[in-house]
Parts: sequence; C-alpha cells; structure tokens
Amino acid sequence: MNFFSELWIITLDAAPFLCLGLFLGALLHRYVKTEWVTPLLGRGKIRSTMIAAAIGTPLPLCSCSVVPTALAIQKKGASRGATLAFLISTPETGVDSILLTYGLLGPVLAVARPVAALLSAIMAGLMLESFPDDPAESEPDKESCCSGDSAHTAPPAVPQPLIVRVFEECRGIWQSLMMLFDEIAMWLLIGLSLSALISVMLPSDFFGGGLGTGLTGMLVAMSIGLPMYVCATASTPLALAFMAKGMSAGAALVFLLTGPATNVGTMGIVLRVLGKKGMFAYLSAIIFVSLIFGVMVDAAGLAPGVGGHSLDSHAHGGELAAKIAGPLLWALLAWRIGRKVYAPHEEAVHVASA
Repeated sequence: MNFFSELWIITLDAAPFLCLGLFLGALLHRYVKTEWVTPLLGRGKIRSTMIAAAIGTPLPLCSCSVVPTALAIQKKGASRGATLAFLISTPETGVDSILLTYGLLGPVLAVARPVAALLSAIMAGLMLESFPDDPAESEPDKESCCSGDSAHTAPPAVPQPLIVRVFEECRGIWQSLMMLFDEIAMWLLIGLSLSALISVMLPSDFFGGGLGTGLTGMLVAMSIGLPMYVCATASTPLALAFMAKGMSAGAALVFLLTGPATNVGTMGIVLRVLGKKGMFAYLSAIIFVSLIFGVMVDAAGLAPGVGGHSLDSHAHGGELAAKIAGPLLWALLAWRIGRKVYAPHEEAVHVASA
C-alpha cells in the first residue's frame, strides 16, 4: 500500500508538467520540418554544430529514436560535429523533461539540465571537428537521399473548407502526441514505478555518508547512468527518489545528463558511424560537462532531497490540474502500453503507416 501511495503522489506531482510538455513537444514535432533544418547543418563546422545542439535541446526524442534521425541528417549532408551534437543534446533533454524537472526538482536543476546538455553537445561536436578527417570514412550519400525530390512534382493542393483544415490539424497534433507518448510510455511506467519502489524500500539515508555526495556521489551516479538506458522523462522521477534518499543535487544532475544520453547500444552506433574519435568526443564531453555542472550545483547549496520538491513534500498533490492530469496520465499509459501488448501487429502497421 505504501508503494501505491508513493506512486500516486509522484504521479500527481509529475502529470501536469508532463502533459504540458508532451503537448508542446507534439507542436514541435508537427510544425518543425526537417527540410528547414538539414540545410543549416552542413554549413561551417562551428555554426552547424551549435545549430544542431540548439535544435536538439527542446526536441522530445529519446536515445533510441534520435539515432535514426541523426543518421538521416548526416546522409543529407550534416557535418560530423553537427551529427554528434544532435545525438547528445536531443536525448539529454526535451521540452517535456525540462518542464517535468521544474515540477519535481525545482528551477535550479530545470535550468542547469538543458544548459549542460547544450554545452556538452557543442563541446563534443567541436572536439570531433577539431580532429583530422579519417580517410576511411565515407562521405554522406547526398544524391541517394535527395535524388527523388526533384523527379516528382507534387500536384497543386486543393483548397479545403476551414473546418476541415482545423480538424486535420487537430488530428495531426494528436497523432504527433501519441507518437511521442508511445516512445516514452513503457520507460515512464518503469521510471515512476522504480521511484516509488526506491522511496519505499531504501532507507532515507541510503546515499548518506559520502556515497551520494561530493565527487564520490557523482561517480556513483555516473556509473549508474552511463551504461543504463533511461529516457530523459523517466530519469527525472528516479533522480527525485535518489535525492530523497540523500543523493546531492549535483550527483542527481550527473545522472540526469548521463542516463538519457548514453547507453551501451548508442555507444556502439556512435563507434560505428563516427569512429573512435567520435566515441572519445562523445563520452569525454558528457562526462566532463556533467561533472562540472554537478560541482556547480552542489556549490550553490542545494541540499540533498531539496530539489524544489521531495517525496515528503508534494506541492502539486492538491491542485485541480494534478487531479485531472494524474488519472489522465495513467489512462493513457494503460491504453498505449496495453495496445502494444495485446495488439502488436496493429501497432506495427500503425507505426509503419506513420
């Protein structure tokens, strides 16, 4: 019963910010076109790297879905640095996880998280661009991805009545929202459940005595986050649970940065696509920047378990928005996860058509 009580309380804290973030993410996905972005990612090593990092920061894509997107922009002419910067900044944060961080962990971490993600992505991209080109690497196949664009001319659009256009836009936003939610649904369920389990099972001083504070705490958080796959949204309630058990805010930030950005699968893809130099820039930038920001956050005096909220003080549990968004979030989780479990073939057809 304590587990379900904690799970519901965390849900009430997280749901309003998560729902708002997912809606904003759906708008970004719906209206930000890749053909507007990709031409900017091959112009100049420094400029393209910084643009790719800035574009990736608000996008709500996890590390499993950002890989094909990054490979696509590379094939369309993006530089090596821009590709790597996009691979780092995109999964580390998103508009949904930033709002969720603010709701659960407070404004300090909500600001530090995207800034650190942006800087680590820029650092990695510029570091990779500073290395000499590997002659063994093949050039992006610009012709194959673009050769069909000019071969067919789209027929002129037929004007539609206003009500039809409004309906189509609403349907498109809804489809984008469901696509983004499907990407994080299972991991969000795992993240919320683990957070409640940690709050019930672990003693309140589990990360006390130096295990969760200082440089040792950051290295512990990094050792958890580097090999583990967890999306930016699901990592946030986990960080809240760690802080409630004595982990410092700086160490929690290290986990928030390393967990979503790195995992064994993504490391293998980076090594294959960008080589050993890309892997070195990828890991060294994430580790260096996360440690620097962890030290800065701890120096700001944010005490363990006081990220803005903690599992013992729930500021949003009694608000109307939380009472609406909480049940809505669990209804969506049950629907979308159940849909994948009980109708996997229909889900595959749906994804393929999307």
